Amino acid sequence: MENSFYDLDHIISLGEKRVDLYLSAYQAVLGRLTNIILVYSAIGIYLIPIIQDLLDGAKWTYYLVAAILLTILITSVIYTIRLLIPVNVAYLEVSDRYSTTLRGQYEKRFLLENISEERRNEARKTIDNYLKASYIAELSEAQKINQKVFVSKSSFYYRALIYGLAAIIPYVICIGFHLSRKDDKVQKGALGLSEKNRKLHSINQELCLKTMQKTGCLKITMPGQTLRLLFLLKYRV
Repeated sequence: MENSFYDLDHIISLGEKRVDLYLSAYQAVLGRLTNIILVYSAIGIYLIPIIQDLLDGAKWTYYLVAAILLTILITSVIYTIRLLIPVNVAYLEVSDRYSTTLRGQYEKRFLLENISEERRNEARKTIDNYLKASYIAELSEAQKINQKVFVSKSSFYYRALIYGLAAIIPYVICIGFHLSRKDDKVQKGALGLSEKNRKLHSINQELCLKTMQKTGCLKITMPGQTLRLLFLLKYRV
């Protein structure tokens, strides 16, 4: 038997399937939220050090790239929040309204007293069609609600994901800046430590020379420095 849109049962079947379809699609969108969380987790590894670099002072190019990163990331977070905001969705629920309230209203209207059995059967068919038409109208409204929810939430999901992925580009550049600044700090620290050791070594030599001038004796803890100290002593005395 071919399906016909004059067949109310066929229309009801299609409406119920579409309501469930949009509802399942909406739930599937929420299920893919883990993709966004993975992107945020990757960005969060160096996000705090990048912000600390900004507070410590950096070149204007670093500020520019970091500003782009934060702008894109905040935009993605905003769409993620909009995705997570709860909304009302339509569910197919078993209701007695059609079999009791509406049916009683239509029976009072069409099932009149003192009518023949043939007209009574026709009235029952009419009532059945009215009840199906009312149910179809309710299904249509539920379908519109779920379709609107699915379209809006899908848009929020894809925008949040796209902006999150786009933030990776300036994020990688900021990591490069951060690692280069870290290497510079290590090199400066090593140079400072070397300078301090040189000064301490010079002070130690001066003290040894003064001690030798006063007492005429010398304690050498480093054999490689003996000849040098004697040479300095010879020309200083």
